[in-house]
Amino acid sequence: MEIMTALEAFRGFERRGIDFYRILAERFGDGKSARLWRECMNTEASHHAIFMLCLDWAHMWRWTGPKPDVPADPEDLAHEAEGLTALEAEAARPGLTEGDAVELALRWEERELPRVLFIAGHAPGRGKGQLLAMLKEAEEHYKDLEEVARIAGAADALRPRFEALRARLREAVV
Repeated sequence: MEIMTALEAFRGFERRGIDFYRILAERFGDGKSARLWRECMNTEASHHAIFMLCLDWAHMWRWTGPKPDVPADPEDLAHEAEGLTALEAEAARPGLTEGDAVELALRWEERELPRVLFIAGHAPGRGKGQLLAMLKEAEEHYKDLEEVARIAGAADALRPRFEALRARLREAVV
């Protein structure tokens, strides 16, 4: 798959992340965790902006001829899109508790990390560095979600998954 097509697909996933967290922020916007849900939405917005910059850098890159291919499979991207659609539907489900919402958000993050790690290695110009810097800041994003989990009474149940996500992050960006 050509790099521009791949970056556009990954940018689209980040755009969906903004909407996903917006749904949760609106649903749980009156409680103690309201600020944290909005912060998670803003974090996804910053990810989207970085992907927009990556697209700009790819466009301006001094390649002659066709841009390079990325080993991304359109079927894998379609499968990822389906997985995100399922999470979005669950986020809109009536009766969703805040504890369930945190678990959904954690599943979102568990999907997002491998995606960003994959594409970062293929991003042109300063894009790779920006994506890796974004990942280094993910620790704060995970802390916000863990605080929501604590408020919702789900922290103990989700702690092993948060720890595994952090371990994967540290392994990749250290």
